[in-house]
Amino acid sequence: MSLWLDAADASTITESSGAVSKWTDKSVNAYEFDQATAGKKPTTNSTTVNGLNSLDLDGGDVLVSNTNVAIRTASTHFLVWNPPVYSTQPVVLEQSTDTNLYAGYFFSPTTAVQHGLQVAATDGGLTDRVGVDWADGYDDNAVNLMTFDNSAGTYAGLNLRHNGTDLGAPDSNAGANYDGDTGDIEVDDAIYMGGRGTSPSFGYEGELCEYIVYDGALSVSDRDAVEAYLAAKWGITI
Repeated sequence: MSLWLDAADASTITESSGAVSKWTDKSVNAYEFDQATAGKKPTTNSTTVNGLNSLDLDGGDVLVSNTNVAIRTASTHFLVWNPPVYSTQPVVLEQSTDTNLYAGYFFSPTTAVQHGLQVAATDGGLTDRVGVDWADGYDDNAVNLMTFDNSAGTYAGLNLRHNGTDLGAPDSNAGANYDGDTGDIEVDDAIYMGGRGTSPSFGYEGELCEYIVYDGALSVSDRDAVEAYLAAKWGITI
């Protein structure tokens, strides 16, 4: 495990009157996600999911890792989030060397198609960029478990699961521009939880519950075990 953010664990959250200034990673890496600006701090102890605390973001809030986070080649990401209905396209989280995603990845709902979900990644240039859309990739006004699987460590290995179900190939009618590039996806940079960049642009409005990243390819049984743990914890049917 290379990263574990858990809003249900109060010991990992530093706050004052509900305004979050730090969210600490529970993995051995102990990354810290910080925010010093009052108007950009998420709120804690105001919303719950399945009786557990979640972080509430208003579209202008963002937590930024205080150091680069190395997520290289093969990796598997688990995200539990509770989104509203969107009229614009937010970025839930992004790891990138800059705000134009010249190297990195992001996870974003898209309004191009109802409930569409996009995962994009690049290995360092827009000519190699891949954005993959899935129609009906998530449910609004409901807690969702997304598993973003890049276990092959390449563009060809991109896969997405929703509440324990494989979404299969991306939907061409969702505007997928997956180019079949087999180059490695390697990222070592800051992670922004809640939008793109420190401003943030494309700010996420909704709840964040838990985010876990494993380096290396997980076996099917291990992946299923993590999904079962998160589903039971946050009240998700899989």
